[in-house]
Order: sequence, then structure tokens, then C-alpha cells
Amino acid sequence: HEGFAAWIGRVGGDRAEEQDEIVGYHLEQAFRYREALGPVDERGRELGRRASGRLAAAGRRALGRHDRQAVAKLLGRAESLLDPNDPARVSLLPDLAIALWDGGRVEESNAVIAEALAVAEELGDPQGAMHATLARWFVLAELERPFDQIRSDCERAIAMFEATGDDRGLARAWLLIADIGWDHGQAGEQLAALERALEHAGRAGAAFEIAEVLLSLSAAIVRGPTPVTEGIAKTDELLRDYPGNRGVEAYIDHAIAHLRARLGEFEAAREAV
Repeated sequence: HEGFAAWIGRVGGDRAEEQDEIVGYHLEQAFRYREALGPVDERGRELGRRASGRLAAAGRRALGRHDRQAVAKLLGRAESLLDPNDPARVSLLPDLAIALWDGGRVEESNAVIAEALAVAEELGDPQGAMHATLARWFVLAELERPFDQIRSDCERAIAMFEATGDDRGLARAWLLIADIGWDHGQAGEQLAALERALEHAGRAGAAFEIAEVLLSLSAAIVRGPTPVTEGIAKTDELLRDYPGNRGVEAYIDHAIAHLRARLGEFEAAREAV
């Protein structure tokens, strides 16, 4: 298995990144066989770390495709290959929790977030703890959200992530602030926060966060103060900016349907639906 993974790396050329799931599987199998044969030595642990890294990379690409089942499966396998207190494992848990929640596995999601918070605190990893905190607010039902606490945590997250250059973390913090605007019916505030979130998600090349921002942005364009013609121009611009992202297409088509209907263009609205 380890030899086959190495062979894929040699022949994959510039397509090697696409083979993450296959390479990760074979490295994972090599690790599991070593684990079954006796205590794992440092070489075995390094094998596990390599397997985890490739499976995690495949899982994060699946997150960008909104393939939540694949995300939960791949990140679950990736984190299980690492020592419980490995910082790399802690960094996987927030995304795993969100994928579990989105698949209806709410209790498992909450347990993963609680573990991420506990381990990050034990390791003295404030950035890991902050990512876990944001994930906790993402998966909490809207009617249960403590808005003041969420805003306070997001403000602390923004200060921390700006200092460390964590654009993906900044995108999530601003997206949560936008969610508060949505929950309070303040679409103008929501739009401003979403623009910040989209800027950081774009810098990070974070496909999942981009799509999540655009989901909220499509709703804010429909419900907020944006005039219909300006909203249509904005949706056209977004479709040009993010070609090939099916999640983005679905969200933006939803907005287009509303906007075209407001102009009485019902056939175009139905086509968008």
C-alpha cells in the first residue's frame, strides 16, 4: 500500500493533487496494518500523519463541492489517524462538526465541537479554540442563538485572525455577523458584513465559505434595500465571478427568480427556479 501510494505520486505529475483520496486511502491502509501488527513506532506515526494530510485535503475539497457526506467520511478518517492531542487533528474538528450537523447528525456534531474546545484549551491553542467557537455558533439553531455573545466572540475572532492572517477564519466571523443582521431584519448591516466575508473568502480561495456567503448575499439582495435592477446586475456579476460553482449557481438563481418575478418576467423567473 505504501509503495503504491508512492508510485501514484511519481506518475501523477501535475495531477497528483487530484489523487489525494486514493493516496490517502493506501497510506491509511499501510498505517492500519502496522497498527494491527503491534505498537506504532515513529515511522508508523509519520505514515498516519501523511495519510491524514491527504484525506483531509480531499475532505476540504469535498467541502468546497458541498458534498457533506464525503466531508464527514474523509475528515472523520483523517482525524482518527492522528494522536488525540495533535494540533493538526484539532484543526480538522470544526469542519467535521459542520459536516456532521449538515447531515443531521446533531449530537455527534456537538460532541466534536466540545472535544475541539477542550483539546484546544488543553494545548493552549487559542486560534483552534476560536475556530471551534465559531463552528459552535454556526450549528446552533437560530432561535437559540445568544446574539450578544456571538457578536462579542466574532469581534475577538476578527482581531485574532487579522493578526495571524487567517482569511478563512475572518470569512467565517464576518459571515456570522451577517447572520445576526439577517436574524434581526437588518439587511443593510448584513450586506456590509457579507462584502467583508466575501473579500476574505476570496483571498483564502475557500470555496465552501464563498458559497455560504453568496447564499446569504442572494437572500440579502432579495430582502434588503437593493433596487431590483441593481440586484439583477449584481447577480450577473457574481455568476461571472464564480463560474463552475454549482452551489453558487443554485443560490444566485434563487435570487434571480425573485427579482425577475418582481419585474413581471415570470417565464425567466420560473427558468431560474
